[in-house]
Amino acid sequence: MAITTLLLDADGVTQRNRGFREAREALLQGKVTRDELFAIEARYLAGGEGFRDELAALFAERGVSTTADELLDAWSGSAVEEGVFELLDDVRAAGVRVYLATNQNPVRGQRMIDTLGYEDHTDGAFYSFQIGFAKPDQGFFTTIVGRLDAEPAECLFIDDSEPHVVAARAAGLQAEHMILDRGTGYLRSLIAAHGVAV
Repeated sequence: MAITTLLLDADGVTQRNRGFREAREALLQGKVTRDELFAIEARYLAGGEGFRDELAALFAERGVSTTADELLDAWSGSAVEEGVFELLDDVRAAGVRVYLATNQNPVRGQRMIDTLGYEDHTDGAFYSFQIGFAKPDQGFFTTIVGRLDAEPAECLFIDDSEPHVVAARAAGLQAEHMILDRGTGYLRSLIAAHGVAV
């Protein structure tokens, strides 16, 4: 079945935050681990209030002098990879719709919406915190396909997480695993392999 819709994860596919690892370690001063930080985030990927407050409470408990907002500023410092917007424009010129389909907590997701400019190069976006489901939950994929009024097999989903790719395939989508270090040219090749003229 021909691809009519391209769904792209953001982090690890179209963008990355090159300095966050070092910034996180410096800001958290060894008092909060990466796993603890991401465990808190996981509770908010499908939406909800209180993410910033929960971070602030943990920092206070551990004696971290960094504020939640300082950490969130560093966490939100992603940049779109070189050549990605040109690729998205080419996909749309080939007659294929393009959407982001990304897990994001409410704070980081809103900052992406406000600052990165995807809306000029896509047909829309599906952020987990807005749709109420986070990958790899099947509800993430079925909600998106339902809103697009598309057949799952017409949709190509690309993500840097293999479990997310497996979940998309289980929902009937075509899906590919992206390795960001291979560059935007590799992303283009994954899309072209599904018959999209890019």
